[in-house]
Amino acid sequence: MENLYDILALGFDPKRTHVFFDSKSIAALYPLAIRVARKVPYSTVKAVFGFEPSTNIGLVFYTALQTVPCFWPSWAEGRSVPCLIPCGIDQDPHFRVTRDIAEGLGYPKPALLHSQMIPGLLGEAAMSTSGDRPENALFLNDPPGAVERKIRNAFTGGRATVEEQRRLGATPEVCSVWALWRTRFAESEEKFQEVTAGCRSGTLLCGECKSQLLERVHSFYRHHAQAREKVKDWAESTIITAAPKAL
Repeated sequence: MENLYDILALGFDPKRTHVFFDSKSIAALYPLAIRVARKVPYSTVKAVFGFEPSTNIGLVFYTALQTVPCFWPSWAEGRSVPCLIPCGIDQDPHFRVTRDIAEGLGYPKPALLHSQMIPGLLGEAAMSTSGDRPENALFLNDPPGAVERKIRNAFTGGRATVEEQRRLGATPEVCSVWALWRTRFAESEEKFQEVTAGCRSGTLLCGECKSQLLERVHSFYRHHAQAREKVKDWAESTIITAAPKAL
């Protein structure tokens, strides 16, 4: 539910938003998931995901559940409804399998829109929700002090000294702070290009860049917290718990 509050706080219309919880929504998911599962041989999921003999059976079945929201609108309305899936690149294999079986089930193939992954604050791969490296990611329930500490300590593409950075410039493409500007916090393309040019030329030092970013991050957190409180009353009403009555 905490994740749901965060998603809905971004501005989804409660009248047009429906959410699946694998646990709460299993009555809605299961009938269609079974139809999907019949179309996906074990050899396919083994090849796609690299499953070993020790892989638990839940992971084998997971793609069938992951597929259901792609077909749900068509199934519920009894007509062909195109589906667009915004997702991280790590989710792509599930939907590749989904596209392969869609026409055999009589549904349109879902289209994918891959979101840009944000690198970790410590310069390690993508930001992760894993709790074992809390300093590597910003969490929406982080207090202001933690947010500031994480960004102040974030990995950058800066030089060893101020003099060297003024002279040689920094490398924005490897900087986790620059990535936050790119993916979320630059209010315009012009602002992003300004930050990039200043970083590359050495006229914008890392400390100043972080300070500018923090103003925007703190503002986002304040507005998000307010929006989050407003959606709690109707969040439960967005959860699908039953299959379409016509079925």
